[in-house]
Amino acid sequence: SYVLNNYSMSQPRHISAQEAQLLLNNMQRFCNFPVQDTYFVTAWSQLGEDNNGYVSASLFIQAVIPLIPPAYIW
Repeated sequence: SYVLNNYSMSQPRHISAQEAQLLLNNMQRFCNFPVQDTYFVTAWSQLGEDNNGYVSASLFIQAVIPLIPPAYIW
């Protein structure tokens, strides 16, 4: 919730692939999550983008969180 509430998105509640990658980079940088390149591909492919190239931001986060080792999730 904090991550999404403090993140600027070009479409309300939706995120593009470029924004999703930036979000993951910020999660790694500011939250110290050990993000790997495969996390984006895995989470993004689970969701399937709409015709405009966007997915639900909250669903993207829900797809990414299980990929992060539990020791880093608080």
